[in-house]
Amino acid sequence: MSLPNAYIIGVQKAGTTSLHNWLAQHPDIYAPLEFKDVDYFANPAIAADAKERLEEDFASYNGEKVILQSQVNYILYPKALDRIKALTPQARLIVILRDPVDRAMSAYRYFKKMGNENRDAEEALLYKPKKKISYSKENSDFTYIEHGMYGRQLEAVYQKFNPEHILVLQFEELISQPQQLTSKVFNFLAVTQSFTPSFDQKNKTGTARFKWIQNRLTSTSRLRQLIIKYLFSWWLSVEKRQFLRKQLIELNTGEKKKKSTSKELKEQLQSLFMDDQKKLKEILETHG
Repeated sequence: MSLPNAYIIGVQKAGTTSLHNWLAQHPDIYAPLEFKDVDYFANPAIAADAKERLEEDFASYNGEKVILQSQVNYILYPKALDRIKALTPQARLIVILRDPVDRAMSAYRYFKKMGNENRDAEEALLYKPKKKISYSKENSDFTYIEHGMYGRQLEAVYQKFNPEHILVLQFEELISQPQQLTSKVFNFLAVTQSFTPSFDQKNKTGTARFKWIQNRLTSTSRLRQLIIKYLFSWWLSVEKRQFLRKQLIELNTGEKKKKSTSKELKEQLQSLFMDDQKKLKEILETHG
């Protein structure tokens, strides 16, 4: 049965795509790249048939020790965690944390690059966060503050799963010491630690090299919908089309222009995360 026994459950804009890609290179880990970020457990429309969808999508599984699926929003929605536990109760969970202010700014710039965010930074980022959010595309993408409430999120994870089956990593280590970090993950997943993947970084925020290409890749125009319907939909699944689109966007992404966050905005954002950061520290000290 080809159901996952390991998940990367978050967080958004913390290197999950890079880590998934590195782990997928290991001969004992089955982690098809085109199903990274398919929302099997948070989206109710898919979650109702998650088992069947996973078995169908992971049909090329060939006996690898670990079956990995990654979705950055699982940690955001407690119901997604409940569904994961109900279907795969012994699964191992991996979480990557990033400074919540840096993460929020990276997410904001990413969605600006994708053409999905038109507000200025202060309007998009400075708001009173909700204590509970229900699943929606908007909540998955634009709840910049809620995404950074790691203390609240990890509290739920540790309440629902065996603490020995949870690995918390830091974004800074992923960037500065990728080999050390992947070795740690390989050990957690009980696969050979001596394997060294190619450490290419994926899904960088960056900026679009050519805006006209970016506009066509991110457009929702009627013409684009017709092209997809009549030229691609009959031979490429939705997941494969989305994966191809991500790859093209990746190729069109260059290094981001240096643009620092204003001191005032950064201080305001830090104040929004202050209480949750205290909770996070307590949780990490308890389960460290």
